[in-house]
Amino acid sequence: MLTDYFITFILFFCVVECVVDDYRFVSEIDGYLKLHRMPAKWEEARLRCYLEGGVLASPTDVNIITAMKEILNKDNQQEGPEKVYTGIHATYTKGYYTTITGVPLSQIDVLWERGQPWSNHEPFYDRANKCLVMNQSGELSVVDCDSDQPFFCFKLTKNIDAHKCGPEYIDSDYQLDNRTNSCYKFHKEGRSWPNSFKTCMAEDAYLAIINSQTESEVLKELFTKYSHDDIPGSFHKDAASIGLTKWVKFGDWFTIHGESLAEAGFSTFNSGEPNNVDPPELCGSVWRTGRLNDHNCNRILAFICEKTPSRSNDKETEFQ
Repeated sequence: MLTDYFITFILFFCVVECVVDDYRFVSEIDGYLKLHRMPAKWEEARLRCYLEGGVLASPTDVNIITAMKEILNKDNQQEGPEKVYTGIHATYTKGYYTTITGVPLSQIDVLWERGQPWSNHEPFYDRANKCLVMNQSGELSVVDCDSDQPFFCFKLTKNIDAHKCGPEYIDSDYQLDNRTNSCYKFHKEGRSWPNSFKTCMAEDAYLAIINSQTESEVLKELFTKYSHDDIPGSFHKDAASIGLTKWVKFGDWFTIHGESLAEAGFSTFNSGEPNNVDPPELCGSVWRTGRLNDHNCNRILAFICEKTPSRSNDKETEFQ
């Protein structure tokens, strides 16, 4: 099978680690780790890993601890983070710490940082909404989950698949259209425009941008594959969010790549649009007609992500 061939290919060239879309393969854990250097709150970190098809990494055994430490210490040579979030948290119930995958803290051989887990004379298990971070030595400490920290995401090898639109961490729903040389994915689940933007970014893609009449037809054809019954939820199902926003200062529409509609190559709105009927309608969507629409950024809609094959291919290089 293609998947088995791809994994074999990677294992052959990756003696210790390799990189696929910034995910570094570690043979000892039969999986991939990605260090997100940009700090985030714990819930945001968890969401980012989920959207990438993985989980917030937890130091549950010596192999993954060693791998995380090695990456942290190598990264530190480039002024990397001193500490990172782990997937160990007590956000469900005060004092009950588990990993994202449900492993209790009591089943993990923890090495605590000096002075931890006690802090300010407050008993460890009396604290609510707390999360654990790990330093470069593999030692854990307790922090508020709303603090901003870098973090690791983890994926099993079986979640890495070869695909003409690049390695797909969640599924292979991105389909290449040769007319535009872009890959598209129609997300049926309704989300606000900002959360749609976030989801596409997590898939190494972006909210789709219509650059020509041909691309308008491509999205129109994509939309026809999903009837109202195919799209779950009670939101409006004749429009889907794309990478279009209104710059209030000038009153003009721009793509998320900073181009005006004229520069992007397509500026045709649906009949009667834009109408700002639910003000402020500062985000853009595409109708089933393939034409543009304005909508409130908090409105729940389906959405379309776009990526090019070159964004994800040919990145299997050994990590030294």
